[in-house]
This record gives sequence, C-alpha cells and structure tokens, in this order.
Amino acid sequence: MRRLRPPSRRRLPSVMGRLHIQAWIALWVEPIIRRRCRPLEKKWEGVNGFESLANGRATAAVAPPAIGRKLCVVRHARLRWRSSISIQTSSMDISQPALQLPVVERFARPTTVSIVLFPGFSMMSLASTTEPLRAANLLSGCDFYRWRIVSTDGADPVSSSGFQIKAGHNDLAPPESDLLLVIASLDFDRLMQPRLLDRLSAAAACAKAIGAVSHGSLVLAGAGLLDGYRCTGHWDRLRELQERHPLLAVTREVYCLDRDRWTCGGGAAAMDMMLALIRAQHGQALAMKVANNFIHGRVRLPGEMQPMEIRWRYGVKDRRLVTAIGCMEQSIKSPLRVSQIATVAGLSVRQLQRLFLTELTQSPDHFYIEMRMRAANDMLEQTDDPVGLVAAQCGFSSPSHFARAFHATFGHRPSDVRRAKAR
Repeated sequence: MRRLRPPSRRRLPSVMGRLHIQAWIALWVEPIIRRRCRPLEKKWEGVNGFESLANGRATAAVAPPAIGRKLCVVRHARLRWRSSISIQTSSMDISQPALQLPVVERFARPTTVSIVLFPGFSMMSLASTTEPLRAANLLSGCDFYRWRIVSTDGADPVSSSGFQIKAGHNDLAPPESDLLLVIASLDFDRLMQPRLLDRLSAAAACAKAIGAVSHGSLVLAGAGLLDGYRCTGHWDRLRELQERHPLLAVTREVYCLDRDRWTCGGGAAAMDMMLALIRAQHGQALAMKVANNFIHGRVRLPGEMQPMEIRWRYGVKDRRLVTAIGCMEQSIKSPLRVSQIATVAGLSVRQLQRLFLTELTQSPDHFYIEMRMRAANDMLEQTDDPVGLVAAQCGFSSPSHFARAFHATFGHRPSDVRRAKAR
C-alpha cells in the first residue's frame, strides 16, 4: 500500500525563482495590465481626481464597482491585487456624495452663500470659503456665486488674528440663501446661549442647505441642526463633539457632505468643500482651474481623513508605536492596561516599554497619563463641564485622584484653570 506523506509547508521559491517570476511579470503581465487599465484611467481621471503615475515606476487605475472592485497596482514590476477600493484614508470611489449632490439642484443661479462669523473666527477658514467662489466667477467670466457676511450681534466680527470684517447683515438675520455656513474657531463657547441658538435655527430655516467650517460644527450641534446627520469638524474637538451630541455620526473626514448638511475641518479643508460645490454645479474643468489658481495641488474628496497623522504630531516612525498611541487616543475615557495596548500593537509589554523609551524617552504609562491630562486641560479651558465630569471623561473615577494627577502634571489644580478662564 502506498504510504501517504504528511503535508509539508509550501516551499518558497528560491532567489533565482523569484527573479524569474519578476522578470516574467515585467515582460508579459505588466504590458497587458497597462493596456487594460489605460482606458479606465482616461475615463475616470477627470471624475475622481485620479492622478496617473505611469512614469515607468508605478501605474494605477481605479474603476468603479460597476466595472470591477479590483485596484490594480503595478509597482516596480510587481503585481498586487487588492479586493476592494473602499479605503477610508484616501477615498477614490466615485460614488462619494461629492459627485452626487441632489441639494445642489435646488440652488439658485447665481448661488448665494451666507457666512455667519463668530468672533475669533479664523481668517484662513474664511478665505478658503470665499476665495474659491470669487475665483470661479473670475475664471468663468460669469456671476455664478454671491456671498454675504453675517455677524452674530450688531458689531463687525473680529478674527483671531485681529482683522475686523465688515458685516452686511447683523444679529443673525440674513435674507434667504442657498447655503448658510457657520465659521467658529476660538472663544465662541461663551456665546452659545439659547437665544443665539434659536436665532441661528431661524436663519437656517431660510436656507436650502446649512453647514459649518472648523468648530462651527459644535455651534450647529448645539442648536440641534446636525441631529441624525453625519458630520465632521476640526480634529482637536471631535471627541467632545461626539460625547456631547450622541445623536450625531461624527467622522474624521476632511469634509463631509450629508444631504443638506455640509461640514469640514476648517483651514484648507474649506477650499476642498467649496471645490466640491463648484464641481457639482459647473463641472470638473472649472473646479480644477480654481484649484490650480490657488496652487492647490490635489483636490481632496469626501472620505479622506484629516491629516492628523500620529507620526507627524509625535515624530515617531515605527508603525507599531503609531498603533499603540492611536489605541491610547481612542481610549481616553476608558483607559486600557499597557498589556492590552501591547497586544493591539503586536508587541510584548517589555518590547512596548523599550520602544517608548527609545522613541519618546518616557514609559507608556507616563505617556498615557500625560495624554489624558492634556485632554482634561483642553476640556477645562474649552467647556463649562464640572470638574467631576471632566475627570470621568478622562478615565478617573475619583475627582481627588484626578486633581492629584493634574497637579503632578501641570503644577496647578484643575480649579486654577477655571479661575483663570473666568478672568
């Protein structure tokens, strides 16, 4: 009887075998892929912002789900297949709402945009909102857009850098508009009183769509105008936005277009959002002309995440350390043990400790507690929540324990922060 051999591990090809496979791919497979991908590349290049890298080193083509859900990447004569193109960090799916905006069909021509400025607003956010509209009018030779500045009170709003902007309408009383945008950046929480939020709701009722730039999402959420919608805002207060308003679906996208609610993270993200409006109303060609006019290299699409990469903020390179820090940031309210974080990062506890000491010159425990204390300090400065509630949101069950840890980190008590804010 024939003796059955036990199953053995699949052998990896030898060095010469791998070289032979790579040469075969380069000579036969790559030309075929290039020929088949080129029509798709040309067809979808103007639609989803796809940039060809056919320079002899890399070629990529993206097709919508109707044609195929494969992302073909040929890089350095190697072929890789990926089963899906629904990648959150760089959305290239043409089914994103930036290309299908039913609310835009109700906008008048010319389209009127009302911009509500809260005192302390960012000039960067204001310019990124209005300048694309001005450039669209200039480059097209048509009066496609009009905009008006609205203040929250009777005074002309002053920016965070000290520039005073002349408001055409005061006391949140603009006439009917197509799109109403709220821009808020610094020191606006004290203004969010019930009377102002009621007037904002009344002004929003006169607009066909409403939105927010930067921390304006917190203002709209406080008025109940984002309940049941997906939204985004500036990354440094997204956690607060989600915790204060559980009815919202908060995302970290650069900008989010959900039906008649348009929100963005502020800064340059406002330009991407306005370019989406121009693209939806007047086509990709005009949107690209506007982007090139401002040397805006790549137009970001809905679905792309805000550029708040951990490796940039902390200056770390090891991906395992990035994973560990990301796990800590997502677990401020319910802190994890170091052993749990190490498991998520694919390391042992000793390896994780050694990595933190090498890259950040401090232990994981000390880094984690400092991160939670910084989050607590931000809450104390930016909100009026009781100290006990701030302690709970940062993972402390005892206010006294929280106060001791806060004093050990900053050299003063949480109550001192509140008193300084009151002045």
